Amino acid sequence: DPEIFVDTHTSNGADYQYTMTCLDTQPQKLGGSLGRYLIEKFTPSLFETMKRKGYEMCPFVNVYGKTPDNGYAQFFDYPRFSTGYTALFQTIGFMSEAHMLKPFKDRVQATYQFLISIIENGATNKDEIISIRKKDRLDILEKEFYELTWSQDLSNPDTIIFKGYEASQINSNVTGGTRLKYHHNKPYEIKIPYFNKLIPNNSISVPEAYIIPQAWEKVIQHFETNNIAYTRIQADTLIEVEAYYIEDFKTYQSPYEGHYPHYNTVLKPVQMQIKVKRGDIHVPVKQQGLRYIIETLEPQGEDSFFKWNFFDPVLQQKEHFSTYVFEETAEQLLIEKPWLKDSLEQKVRKDKDFGNNSRAQLDYIYRNSEYFEKSYRLYPVFRILQKN
Repeated sequence: DPEIFVDTHTSNGADYQYTMTCLDTQPQKLGGSLGRYLIEKFTPSLFETMKRKGYEMCPFVNVYGKTPDNGYAQFFDYPRFSTGYTALFQTIGFMSEAHMLKPFKDRVQATYQFLISIIENGATNKDEIISIRKKDRLDILEKEFYELTWSQDLSNPDTIIFKGYEASQINSNVTGGTRLKYHHNKPYEIKIPYFNKLIPNNSISVPEAYIIPQAWEKVIQHFETNNIAYTRIQADTLIEVEAYYIEDFKTYQSPYEGHYPHYNTVLKPVQMQIKVKRGDIHVPVKQQGLRYIIETLEPQGEDSFFKWNFFDPVLQQKEHFSTYVFEETAEQLLIEKPWLKDSLEQKVRKDKDFGNNSRAQLDYIYRNSEYFEKSYRLYPVFRILQKN
């Protein structure tokens, strides 16, 4: 639980004059007084210290397959990344990026001086940092709404001085096509836009607590690893909760870090009464891990447990009907529910393929009946809402 965390890297990508670049925790995500202190005081002081030591820096050059001449955006540090993760605990995070094309000795020295500069600035301002962080950790417990997802603000960039090399496309002796070539004999120093601001685009209400059925052991293990406090339900009971049905989602078709992450998740919130069993997990939200709890348990979170496939079993329909057995039940349902009969007939008229598919029609009736599997796509983590 440090006040400041540092992750040291070597960077690839574009070519430029700097031996060292760095990225820090996105200030708006860090939020509060600590976010303002980071962008207004600590980061500028760090850059000035490194320049004085002969290792002038610029923000991490976040370009892929392009040159930075026309500007670039701050690295989007999702919670899966170190500086995004530290923000969940009100910790300032830095990632140093020594440039791979510079001599090894220079990269080692630049990284060493970066670490020393962090220590020097931290020691000089330790009382202020500790005080601000303590205040922010109390303030976040009073949040009623939480900004869950963000997007780049492309309308309001800062301007930075960038020291690069001119680049051009030259003929490739390997492919016969063209390749990118940086010209070290043509250095430049120009002003470029730097897009370092974010816009929140999905805010949710902060619940009082979450209920996690004990079957989801991997989730509980992650909570223990991250020092998230919880209690075990002592006896079977009924409780009113807000639940989510997963109405829609997309899944990446190629693996990423051993997973097939979900995205564009659409939720349908419902109020319901659930049976909580002895041994299930009750997680109060108002604790120092509040942000970690919300980011991992809200399905639409940028790095939620749902996104990373922890809850995929609920996406599989387990219960179905036998066609010849369900026929008579379906017939009775259409008699008892005229609205369902009207809806079915409208769909048959509008959708020719549906009208020629008897199984699909029975399935439509089944899905709109009380017999349909109630746990299908029911997100198995439940929200206990704040008491008025």
